[in-house]
Amino acid sequence: YAVDITATSAERENIIREGKIRPYYRDGELKGYIVRAIKKGSLLEKMGLRDGDIIIGVNDRPMKDSVKDLYFAKTLISSSEFTLGVVSKENKMRVLNIRFITNSKT
Repeated sequence: YAVDITATSAERENIIREGKIRPYYRDGELKGYIVRAIKKGSLLEKMGLRDGDIIIGVNDRPMKDSVKDLYFAKTLISSSEFTLGVVSKENKMRVLNIRFITNSKT
């Protein structure tokens, strides 16, 4: 699954607020980030994320420790291209290849 998204820098900086993205733990271990309450028309929705999805990796890096928290947030906000490994609430794995195209409007 690949998607190109046009977005301003301000829109990119607000991406984390477009839904509830929280650490997801199973058996006491961080397994990824669960996405809830995605706003209609948001960048998260345009990226292909759905309510209940669990982001388990960014750029082939598994989300298994708190250091990855910073990498995850920085990637969503500042990288122009990245890959997300996602498990749906139906337990189906998919890979989202995201490319942001900068829109200079503020």
